[in-house]
Amino acid sequence: MKNYLAVLAAMLTAGLFSSGSTAAELNITGNVVAFPCQVDPDSVNKTVNLGRVSRSGLSEANSGHAWTAFDIKVVNCPDTISSLTATFTGNPAGSANNLFANQGTAQNVAVQMAQRDNQSIILGNMSTMTVNVANDKSVTFALVGRPYSEQGGAVSGTLNSVVQVNFSYP
Repeated sequence: MKNYLAVLAAMLTAGLFSSGSTAAELNITGNVVAFPCQVDPDSVNKTVNLGRVSRSGLSEANSGHAWTAFDIKVVNCPDTISSLTATFTGNPAGSANNLFANQGTAQNVAVQMAQRDNQSIILGNMSTMTVNVANDKSVTFALVGRPYSEQGGAVSGTLNSVVQVNFSYP
């Protein structure tokens, strides 16, 4: 019996001191991406004041007030980006959805936006505008906005519209 226990103990402890090896597999993953451009602090939550507008200037159908110029600037674009596209979204208005709805108290008035260098290019809901990146790695979206009445008969009140701008690049 003693021999049996000695053999059993030797067999059990042999596994503790045996040299063996085990393998482990290591999966390493990641993504290589371009760092995004940054919206210039002066362009974040920007307020564009269209000023005081005479109601009589918006009394006729398809009438607009003078354009107000403003910029949205994006900075620190990576070297790999040559252009940037802005997509404008908001509560649409107008028969062609090319205006942004007024959320203020003025009636029969909406906001019209366009490219500054070509005001015939109206920027309505889901419109895009692409601008090349400058040598200093910035992009300036030169825009204009104005009060506009598609149906005429504007009623006095406040004008307030919110437009979201999302940026994308190839």
